[in-house]
Amino acid sequence: GTSQATDVEMRGGVHIVKISNMGELTSDGPMSIGTPAHELAHNLGAQDMYSRFTHPHERVLGWPIPGNLSLMSRGNKMEYGKMPAYIDPYQRLYLGFSEEEVAEEDGVYTLYSTCSGKYKVLKITTPDPKEYFLAEVRLKEGFESALTPGDSKGGVIFWHIDEDINDEWFLKAQCVSSNLPEGKRHDLGNAVHIRN
Repeated sequence: GTSQATDVEMRGGVHIVKISNMGELTSDGPMSIGTPAHELAHNLGAQDMYSRFTHPHERVLGWPIPGNLSLMSRGNKMEYGKMPAYIDPYQRLYLGFSEEEVAEEDGVYTLYSTCSGKYKVLKITTPDPKEYFLAEVRLKEGFESALTPGDSKGGVIFWHIDEDINDEWFLKAQCVSSNLPEGKRHDLGNAVHIRN
């Protein structure tokens, strides 16, 4: 699937400004909901969270891309695309899909999982207002039951956000990649921190 910007005026003054193209088949068989969900998220303003626009031999492997933890990474392929993950917390906030609570002082903060109906993102500030952490709870439940492999039940996930990087690279879909956009590599602007 792909998504592109366009500007077509239809009858009645309706403008089409983004379109998505998707085939009927994938390498795994008939297309399921994961790819349309990913492409629809692009049309709403979400950005890819994987290496793009870089020849495979120039990619740096092992960078902490979110994998199954974001619809905009490999999360659209969970269970062969039949049970895609939700979007990462940075983009949930960016799109207005979630509430945030700011942890500006020591205290007890309660987080709820994506499928609980009470999900929110905890923003943990640092002395640099453009650099902070986002914390969330993601459990293997409901449509995210294939979120992690093995016996893991999921848990708290921390994301390191650097808005200086995102200001330059997010809208170019380059904030998490190990690419060579414009001939240079850069640190990650939306990086998941996973405990091994």
